[in-house]
Amino acid sequence: MKNYYEILDITVNASKAEIKKAYFKLVRKYPPDRFKDEFMNIREAYEILSDEKTREQYDSIHTMDPFIKSNYEYAKKLIEEDELNKAIKVLEELVWRAPEVSVLKLVLGETCRRNNNNGKAIKIFKELVEEQPSNAGFAGHLAYSYLDRGWQNKAVDAFLEALKLDADNVSFYLGLSEAYMRNDDIYASKNILMQAVVRLKDESEDNTAIYYQLIVRDIILDQLLDMEEHLEALTTMALKNQDIKDNIAWTLASLAKQLISLGRIDEARSVIKRASRLDTEDENILKILTEINNIDSIRQKFELLLKDKVIDENMKNLIGIHMDHNPKGSMEMYQNQGVEYSIKIGLLEELEYYKEEMKVLKRKYPELYNLEKDYFDAALSGINRKKMIRKLEKQQQQYAGLMSMMGNEFEFDEDDEDDYDDDFFGPAEEPYVREEAKVGRNDPCPCGSGKKYKKCCGK
Repeated sequence: MKNYYEILDITVNASKAEIKKAYFKLVRKYPPDRFKDEFMNIREAYEILSDEKTREQYDSIHTMDPFIKSNYEYAKKLIEEDELNKAIKVLEELVWRAPEVSVLKLVLGETCRRNNNNGKAIKIFKELVEEQPSNAGFAGHLAYSYLDRGWQNKAVDAFLEALKLDADNVSFYLGLSEAYMRNDDIYASKNILMQAVVRLKDESEDNTAIYYQLIVRDIILDQLLDMEEHLEALTTMALKNQDIKDNIAWTLASLAKQLISLGRIDEARSVIKRASRLDTEDENILKILTEINNIDSIRQKFELLLKDKVIDENMKNLIGIHMDHNPKGSMEMYQNQGVEYSIKIGLLEELEYYKEEMKVLKRKYPELYNLEKDYFDAALSGINRKKMIRKLEKQQQQYAGLMSMMGNEFEFDEDDEDDYDDDFFGPAEEPYVREEAKVGRNDPCPCGSGKKYKKCCGK
């Protein structure tokens, strides 16, 4: 089990400046997005050792009563083994025996946080802040506890107070930015990171965690020029420092993968190109590059399809729904689903007319055909057309119900009427006609039993 000096890789006689230097070095090596637990341990060690009073208390634990020393070490071992409930009980006993030792309270509070006992953690850290209002670490822990509880406004205020006490703490900037994000203030979230870049430039010219979070905000805000600038800065840092190179390549690859899933292909391409500059042989990076190249190829095929006069517009529109990877919200997603079902139903109702075009699509544009392969294969194989229509109509009704529950956001404005294209929704649907007459519940049962339908087969 490592002690705090070993975690920061410093000697017990390290100066405050050496502690800060070690902290910056390690947060670059163990960014929170990839090494959450390691980052938390590094931050905890830094905040205890950077404050004279808590450092003195921490150093004195090993000279205290043997019961406190042995049980403190036992509690830390339990934490390492993820036995958090047991560790909390041990630490509560120690705090009761030595209430004046704030380090014990700090470790207890942080263990409660890790165990999602946020209410208890807030109470502990509030007491510590009241006891030592000049301790930046306590203020930061209280801020993170508020954030865990979902109290964004309180978290913002607490992080701002923590930064007044320690304006060089990377963790506080990241936490404050996250608090603004959860409070739906994305511009403030980005602004505080920009302030961190300026503030920490002299302390750490390769502060990767800050730049990574900036890139994420740039993408959310569609500020793509800023994204390119920050991507280049982050890549340049990584190329200069072998210790962080692999981490940055891994982080950028993960980000690119998320962007692909969101349909942000252009942004994903920029991100993964930077990752490939850092590691030209990583299989995951090469796989993502191939995936983006395939998407680009399909886009080019779709552009050709749009110009193909042989293929009907309804089939082009069906493929086009798959090309729109970036719905702006859940309502638009449901809208696309509703349109998709409507087109599919229309194509099936006029299947004899569209069958040859489906074959042309399969022959000339196999990649695009495969986007709806199951549907097209079923249509071409002669599976019961009416059965397929009924199934699609049922799915269409389910999505219509979901959209109705979400309110009237989907209504067209009067100003949009000229832009509305009926043809996009496919051929007009004929009303579904039941093949057999409907049997009422009080009618004679068709089975010939002489009973009413509701008393016989209609039970």
